[in-house]
Amino acid sequence: MRLRTVYEKLIGWRVLSGPFRGLRYVPEAVGSVHSPKLLGTYERELRPQVEALVARAPDVIVNIGAGEGYYAVGLARRLPQTRLVAFEADARGRDLTGRMAALNGVAARIAVRGLCELADLGTALRGAARPVVVIDAEGAEDPLLDPVQVPELRRAAILVEVHDFILPAIGDQLLRRFANTHRHQEIWSQPRTARDLPTFTKLAAFSPWRGQAVRAMDEQRPGPMRWFWFEPLAA
Repeated sequence: MRLRTVYEKLIGWRVLSGPFRGLRYVPEAVGSVHSPKLLGTYERELRPQVEALVARAPDVIVNIGAGEGYYAVGLARRLPQTRLVAFEADARGRDLTGRMAALNGVAARIAVRGLCELADLGTALRGAARPVVVIDAEGAEDPLLDPVQVPELRRAAILVEVHDFILPAIGDQLLRRFANTHRHQEIWSQPRTARDLPTFTKLAAFSPWRGQAVRAMDEQRPGPMRWFWFEPLAA
């Protein structure tokens, strides 16, 4: 029996661990790998930043590059008073985000939109007292994360995946743009090992499924990647 089949029979379509544990999930992912999200090991390097984001109690979260809704729906479950705007260029991703929002009872608080332009970002952030932006947009962080064009970003907390392999200078550019308004943390991706397996799946490390279990956590990135967590200096 395949490891995935065993997992599905034991857990069903739910996230097993991490900040979105218990999140009811859809049967595919868009723009990423499905199994790390079900295991809850997806971007596990960011768990402290996700908890810091939740602790800010944002009134608005804008998620750009929402995929099938991992962050948008997961954060909506964690933050029942927060309104979310999920931008996703892929139509299939938008459909899945809507489906997962409905599965988890948060559809009324998530507006699902298409491709995000500068004007869209400004509109989504306008009037928010404690805004947060979560962005994974394959290089679109360059035109979008511009506090000159979108002044609302100066008071937003921002969690951004930095696509250096697409735009080699983008990391330094983002740091310069927010140097006077934000403090920042830099977080690097780490390879997964059997020690990262959550809860009962750790048993797979002592079974013939060890290799499959570790591969199930592989996010299939093009190489080491990093994120920035920007927190505004002004309260």
